[in-house]
Amino acid sequence: MRNRTPHSALASWFKLAVLLMFTALCDGPAMSQVTRAIEGQVRMMGHGPLPLDITVRLEEAEGAYLAQQFVGSDGKFRFDNLNGNLYRLVVTAKGFQTVSQAVDLNWEASRCPTIYLVPTAQKKEGAPAETATDLAVPKALKEYEKGSFLLRNGNLEEARKHLEDAVAEDPCYARAHTALGKTLIMQSQFLAAESAFNKAIKCDGQFLEAYVLLTVLLNTERKYTESKAELAQGLRRFPNEWRLQDELGQAEVGSGNYEQAEQAYLKAQSINPEVPPEFHLRLAGVYLKWKKQDKAYAELESYLRAAPHGPMAEPARKMMQQLEGSGAATPGKSQVDPRPDVPAQQPLTQDEVQGLIKKNKKDLDVVYKTLEERKVDFDLDRKIEQKMRKAGADDALIQAIWRAGPTGRSEKSATLTSATGAPLQATYEEAMGFKTMENELDPDRRLRMVDEYEGRFPASQLLSYVYLQAAKAYQEKNDLNRLVEYGEKSLKQDPDNVFSLVMVALALPQPRMLQGSQEEASQRLSLAETYANRALKLMDSVPARTNETPEQLQKRKGGLASDAHAALGMVYMDRDESQKAIEELKTAVSLTQTPNPQLYFRLGEVYENEGKKNEALEAFTKASELGKGTVVQKYADEQIQALKK
Repeated sequence: MRNRTPHSALASWFKLAVLLMFTALCDGPAMSQVTRAIEGQVRMMGHGPLPLDITVRLEEAEGAYLAQQFVGSDGKFRFDNLNGNLYRLVVTAKGFQTVSQAVDLNWEASRCPTIYLVPTAQKKEGAPAETATDLAVPKALKEYEKGSFLLRNGNLEEARKHLEDAVAEDPCYARAHTALGKTLIMQSQFLAAESAFNKAIKCDGQFLEAYVLLTVLLNTERKYTESKAELAQGLRRFPNEWRLQDELGQAEVGSGNYEQAEQAYLKAQSINPEVPPEFHLRLAGVYLKWKKQDKAYAELESYLRAAPHGPMAEPARKMMQQLEGSGAATPGKSQVDPRPDVPAQQPLTQDEVQGLIKKNKKDLDVVYKTLEERKVDFDLDRKIEQKMRKAGADDALIQAIWRAGPTGRSEKSATLTSATGAPLQATYEEAMGFKTMENELDPDRRLRMVDEYEGRFPASQLLSYVYLQAAKAYQEKNDLNRLVEYGEKSLKQDPDNVFSLVMVALALPQPRMLQGSQEEASQRLSLAETYANRALKLMDSVPARTNETPEQLQKRKGGLASDAHAALGMVYMDRDESQKAIEELKTAVSLTQTPNPQLYFRLGEVYENEGKKNEALEAFTKASELGKGTVVQKYADEQIQALKK
């Protein structure tokens, strides 16, 4: 390994490595087609249904308005046919803080944002007019108010500065520490957020919001022991706060203590009988793991009564059918969604289903009942799905149409294709489970789905792609070690999984992965080189997706090949093989129509280390131009200024 000089941009290289996101690796078995779009989801920071008035506004990076959407109960939104690279999303809802998030279409992770709504601070009815945390020094209060305003308007960096100033002025200002924690969560700086919430609690043990947000965060991070310790303290102070009992239930489930989890959930429900529908699914999950299928069945019924067409309605119905089929549970006299007896009729045609949806947009129960009674005479594919969505079908209704089709009814096996075109056999239950996982935007939920899928389908031919989804989730969580772990598991299932080969090849040469012994670093670089070269050899065998044109396929292959050459370029950079690094990075740039600005930045580094000042300036200038408005531009401009001195 080489030792770079202070002028070799080492500091900038490490800063960039921390911010690294991989290009188009959102791949699994060939099931979907390429689009240039932003597709994301709005979620609640805690639990409960989304508000009804969520608006997502799309703007250019400079702030010019482009489009606006109202978000439904599933929280999903999508903006298609985008030509630029840099955009901004602004999410608003009454009673919640405004959230602003930048999107860079150069990066796959950025194209699929998950945006969390955080309620604006409100005093509880009957709460003291003034608590210890409100007795802040005037200057701290002023900084807090500025920070809170900026946070509500989505300006996270400036909000953070003012909130940090507030706690600097008054180190025991609990409300400011809590607002700072919220800001840090939105910036994905979870450890720092934990610290902020802990400081708030230490300063003011009566500040409920800090307990709630801290335990939500700890459970999300699977730090269940820490979460339970905080919850014990919080419940001593707030024994009738249902949200704390709810989080305690989740912490006990994560710890494998199902009886204690049940007690916590039932306590939460006794405090707040109007729990959100998803609460019943969490309790059903406890009972399933605890082998109390009859109770699980009852909770699934409760969920369907509360949300008959909710996002988890179809999986809930499927689980109920499995419990009935196995004899583990018997339906009660009062069934969920009873269907009236009707004379036998012919299955519905495509046109009839479209007409039915259009006619009953305001009462989809009619559509669901008719599908259940008559079924349909066609299998759902991408084109038919688009027609149904145009008529007014949502995700839940699309699943109901698929289940009513010939294949869905007979549950025959589905044939998918691997990364290199080999046929993969899977039941439709496996295929739909994988598709649901692939569409899940939250990385922690996706990881739970991976665990469940692995336990339920241990012999599935889709496991290589399931593990790839886990690797992608850890990529989004910036955990390269776990990314590599699951990437290796994926490759053990299918050594020719091109997407896993490229993803692991890109991860292994990162500075964080080379901080062990020289021997370990050398082994990781050799493995990255092997994987990247293997991916390049397999590239011609990557099959087209459904409805993918030859031009789109070549563009997608070009992006994958570009990533593989970029990985090789990083390997040779770390080995001090500058000429090879230059060749690989230049090839990576040439293979894609929209080069990643980081490729030019790395190329500039190599030229600088070789003493080729003009070439380095040219590369850094290109990185600055392509990375306009991003951190890459900032670091590239710094290098340009340093070289011009």
